[in-house]
Amino acid sequence: MNTAIETLRDAQIWLADEMADLRPRVRSNNGSAAAICIILGEQGNLFPCEILLPGKDVQIFIESIDAFDDAINNLSRSTGSACHIILSGRQFIMRSLADIRLPRSRAYHMALVDLTRNTPFVPDDVHIVFADRSVSVSDTSYYIIKKSGLDEIVSTLCNSGRSIDAILLQVDGENRSLDKSSLLAIRGMRFAERMNGWLMVACAITLLAGLTGVYGIADHRLQTAQQILNRNISEAQAEAKLAKTKFQRQNLLHEQMSSLRREKNVTSSAVYIWEHLSRVLPDNTWLSDLDFADNKVTLSGFSTSAASLIPLLEKTQQFENPQFKSSVNKVPGQVFERFILQTQIVQAGS
Repeated sequence: MNTAIETLRDAQIWLADEMADLRPRVRSNNGSAAAICIILGEQGNLFPCEILLPGKDVQIFIESIDAFDDAINNLSRSTGSACHIILSGRQFIMRSLADIRLPRSRAYHMALVDLTRNTPFVPDDVHIVFADRSVSVSDTSYYIIKKSGLDEIVSTLCNSGRSIDAILLQVDGENRSLDKSSLLAIRGMRFAERMNGWLMVACAITLLAGLTGVYGIADHRLQTAQQILNRNISEAQAEAKLAKTKFQRQNLLHEQMSSLRREKNVTSSAVYIWEHLSRVLPDNTWLSDLDFADNKVTLSGFSTSAASLIPLLEKTQQFENPQFKSSVNKVPGQVFERFILQTQIVQAGS
């Protein structure tokens, strides 16, 4: 999470620096020809310092902070409000961190560790700053600037209504401008910049409120659609249940009708078979049981001549393939024989 925040912070710093570079600037060797240049520390200490007025070949030498306050307050508004502070090499210490260019947030953490471990300075007493990334250098270095004296000068300029647009460091014969974050850390955020920040916050809040409203509307519509869908499903389920009940009733009625037809057919067949058997069987034969199964009829009964029944059934057109299912047994003390006979029923039209 911290890594992601630092990455976003680095991207924000880079974007701010890039946007700042888009503004046209007219520079001279001492800063900008359109700004008041304040050169500090050429003689070792912050004072005496030198003030160069824009567009004029005028140099004002200041011996103390009180004289600096008076000089700044007495400057005409026609000189403009933009100021550039230039620090000579005696007013800061440059320290190298790496041979490559590191992300801003990582470089700051490394600088803080280096300052604490390898220098006599306390972080609360100094500014840890970095040069503008537009400077064509391939390594990573930071600069240590004492707060005492410099903060008083910055405060005087800000209280007088002047704007500090740049702080430059004289390094190897050239002026290196501090990056946006370092400049803000020293002079603070101007009213316009604060307003821009608040405007961005307000825009973000407005956007969030808008997204919340859109989400609320979408959620309400989703809930309404869900309720309609649930109601339609319930109605469809009720209709399906009613249709199923009707189908079951119709199916039951159909089965009952089919059963009645089968019973009628069986009854009609039994009457039909019984009628023909009564014509074929002789008077010396009677039946004790009659069973129908699989288009066959089984005859059980008594006869004085059971063997004569087979030829009689074979001669009819209603029966075929008659045969005894078991041996014929003579009833003890009687002239009758017990038999069980099975024959195939000939279907009408076959």
